[in-house]
Formats: sequence, structure tokens, C-alpha cells
Amino acid sequence: MKVIKYITLILVIAVTFMSCEDDQDLTKINESNFVASVLSGITADQNYVLVKDTTSVDSLKTIWVDLSWTEADFGQTLATTYTIQIDKVGSDFSNVIEFNTSSETEISILEEEINSKMYNMEDNYYPPLVEANVEIRVKAVVSEYVNPVYSTVTSFSLTPFDAGKPKLYVTGTHQPTPWDFASAQTIYSLVEDENYEGYIYLTDCEYKLNKTPDIAWGAGATAGTIEIGGTNLTNATEGMYWITVDTLAATISTEVRNWGIIGSAVPPYDWSVDVDMTYDFDLKKLKVTLDLTADEIKFRVNDDWAINLGDTDADGTMEPGGDNIVVPEAGNYTVYLDLSNPEKFSYELVKN
Repeated sequence: MKVIKYITLILVIAVTFMSCEDDQDLTKINESNFVASVLSGITADQNYVLVKDTTSVDSLKTIWVDLSWTEADFGQTLATTYTIQIDKVGSDFSNVIEFNTSSETEISILEEEINSKMYNMEDNYYPPLVEANVEIRVKAVVSEYVNPVYSTVTSFSLTPFDAGKPKLYVTGTHQPTPWDFASAQTIYSLVEDENYEGYIYLTDCEYKLNKTPDIAWGAGATAGTIEIGGTNLTNATEGMYWITVDTLAATISTEVRNWGIIGSAVPPYDWSVDVDMTYDFDLKKLKVTLDLTADEIKFRVNDDWAINLGDTDADGTMEPGGDNIVVPEAGNYTVYLDLSNPEKFSYELVKN
């Protein structure tokens, strides 16, 4: 048995030594002689406009692009992994979308695949329906001990579709950057028909309801009506509004719904007085900073109980008329209320 153990140990040492020698050989490769891949299949400077695919059959889904590339040359025959990388122009590929990551030298990318990756980037990195200037390259890797090689970068533009519920973007002079489609608040069609609804914070302003950056409803001929290409809609009183729109009937309704926080945890700590919340345009949330006791709170509209939100499951998601929200311990808090998604109102208690 000892003989077998010694033989096994010798084999392990030998394999380890051979692996180390392989790694040392890799580090001796002359990187100045490396030849990067050459990418084909993408047209430089073209604007690719992605379109939502309605088919559920994978084989019938629309291909965005067929890419292929030559093998990278590292000076000797080595197993090579290739990755397609895409990022915004000027970002130095610091926030990449990636495809492939295999030894293959070709790939077909579906429109819904690239769109899904763009849609799910954090912080609205690629706003839907907004043209983004991007660039693409091929990364080739053979070992952690050898620097990757990259193909020449190709620049083009991509316009993603909106992968979520149908929306109307409320653009206007109320925005920090007036009439900016990419940063606009939105209302939704929850059942994906012609009816849209949601909360929008408006100032004394002019605004429109954009389906795309180029298609928008403005004021109709009479009060409460809208029409495509109409003059700007107007609002005189600043506040949070519940807006409903029927694009088929061409009507709009707005109702002021200013939100406050109330409860036994809120000054004067007896459920008698609301503390009003203010709107943060950068966060697209209502917020208020105040001293809370270890007790309970709720959110309500216009100092009345007709419309109120609680949290029945204590999961951070709000329900109309839901249970009181427990404040875990006394302290100074910033309380956030997010009404941007009518399918999922949410809140957050942040202790300062």
C-alpha cells in the first residue's frame, strides 16, 4: 500500500511540475507577435433598430446579426476562448454586454437576445426606443497568464425596443432636462391595450405623451381630449398626479394625489397628522426624512384614507389598504415611496 501511495505522490508531483512548465512556457510567448481576430458581419456606422418579436417559435425568431471571425494567432497552437463584447462608445468596454465565450468562431444573435441584455442593464443604461452609439469587438483568451487580444473595434448604433409593458413617456418642461425622452416618467398599459395609467409628478408645466421620441399625443380640440401632434398639454399646479389615458377614445384624465406618511411612529405619533413627501426627480421616488419611533406607519393620499398603501406581507411591496408597516427601531429615517411601476408600488426605510 505504501508503494502505491508513493507512486501516486510522484505522479501528482510530475503532473504539477508539467503544468507549471506549461504556464511558464505561456509566459515566454512573444506578445508582440500576436495576431488578433478579424470580425465580420457587422456594418460600421449603421443604425440597427430592434423590433419586438411576437413569435414563440425559436426557429422563427428574427436574427439581429450573423457574426464570424478569424482565429487569433498566439504564436503556437493553443485552445482559445472567444467572447463578443459590446459597450457604449467612449466607455472603454467597462460595462460590457457579452456573447459566445466558447471556442466557436461564429454566432447568430437574435434581436430579442441583444435587446434583453440591453433592457436589463442597470440604471437605464440603454433607454428603450433611444438610439445608442455602441461598439463591438472580439476578445480572445488562452490563459490567465497571457494577455487577451482584441479585434479592431467597429462602431455602430442600436435602438432597443421596450421589452416591458406598453408605455407612454410623459415629456415636458417639468423634467430636469426638458423634453428628454430617455429620462421621462412613464404611464403603463397594464393589460397591453389602448388604456394607460400611472403616477406622474408635474410642475407648472407643458407636456406631451410620447409613444416614441417622434410620435406624441398633445392637447385635443376640447378639454380632456388628446390628439397626435396636438399642441402641448398644460398643468398649473405642482404635485403628484394619477393620470389615465385612452388612446383609442383620445381622452386624458388627471387627478392630484399628493402622498404623505402617517402613523404611531410619525410625529405627533398618534395617527392624526400626515407628514408630506417630496418628489426626487433623479430617483423618480417620493421621499421624506424624519424621526420615527419603533412603531407603525402607512402612506395615504391628500390627508385622507380613501387611498392608502400598506404592506400586508412585509416584503417591501405595497397593497391598497394593506397592513401597517412596522418600523423596527427608533431613529432618524429617510423614507422612500416608489410609484413608478403601477404593477408593483414599493417603499424603503433607510436609517440615517
